Amino acid sequence: MLQVQGKSLEADLLWKEQRLVIETDGEETHGTRVAFQRDRWRDQLLVSAGYRTARVTWNQMEEESAAVIARIKRMLDVA
Repeated sequence: MLQVQGKSLEADLLWKEQRLVIETDGEETHGTRVAFQRDRWRDQLLVSAGYRTARVTWNQMEEESAAVIARIKRMLDVA
């Protein structure tokens, strides 16, 4: 759980020291107009607090999990 600008946010994956947040987005829970707006709001709060955010879809994890993991590792390496 993160406290950002007075809001409590739960990140799917968080590396606090590297200030990296990975959000996993499935179409079922993130495919609505309300979810789309909420996700952008969360990203803006996190970025304005100094975190980097990246979104990973369920489809990406199923079809290219090794590549996704490699990209996350690179994000952690540049922190």
